[in-house]
Amino acid sequence: MISVQQISYELSGKILIQPMSFTIHQGEVLGLIGPNGSGKSTLLRLLAKMIQPTGGQILFKGQPLQTLKANALARQMAFVTQQAETHDRIQVRDAVELGRTPWLSMRNPWSERDDMIVDQAMQALNIQHLGHRVWQTLSGGERQRVHLARALAQEPEMLLLDEPTNHLDIQNQLAILQLVEVLQTTIVVALHDLNQAYRCDRLFMLQAGHLVASGRPETVLTPENIQQVFGVNIKIIQDDSLQRPVLHFF
Repeated sequence: MISVQQISYELSGKILIQPMSFTIHQGEVLGLIGPNGSGKSTLLRLLAKMIQPTGGQILFKGQPLQTLKANALARQMAFVTQQAETHDRIQVRDAVELGRTPWLSMRNPWSERDDMIVDQAMQALNIQHLGHRVWQTLSGGERQRVHLARALAQEPEMLLLDEPTNHLDIQNQLAILQLVEVLQTTIVVALHDLNQAYRCDRLFMLQAGHLVASGRPETVLTPENIQQVFGVNIKIIQDDSLQRPVLHFF
């Protein structure tokens, strides 16, 4: 779905993304891991066309990303940032309905189908009961779920998530990550929780803008890689009663 060809990114004389090339396959869940400042958010912003690479190019379905108009791209790609705010006194349902904007026009006005898609997105994130609440009255976790519902309402083929479980309690963290697993779309997600990174099909491990390791979670989340990049030791705990390994840090 995406081909990245030797992209790099520099800001104010500082190189934030070192030249790297990779592909993102249709339908996969690709996780980005790395310490703070490793380049995860910057890479997501490049993929979302929010910033332009200093060098190289990104192809989306074979087309240079920079040639795609914003509205056309928004029909195919949705981006959920770590935190987004507004001073407008917008209600929750209205915020989710914004996800339908790329699909609306004079020839294609709001319809019952749009209402159905918004309803389904709100149900998926369990926020139906918040529909008439004003944005400023929501908690950080509730706001994050509204952002995700808005992104789902876009019906994107590709979903970019920048630490989507920030501000969420453990129950909602698990609910969001389980939803990510079952969505029938291509997903690139930045994660801090390395144990949850096992849910991904593939991982990219970043350090200071370098892509230092990539592959299946079990080949990336090794004691050597984690010690090198995060500066901590791990013990990998295997238990037949668990779906995936557990990392213990020390």
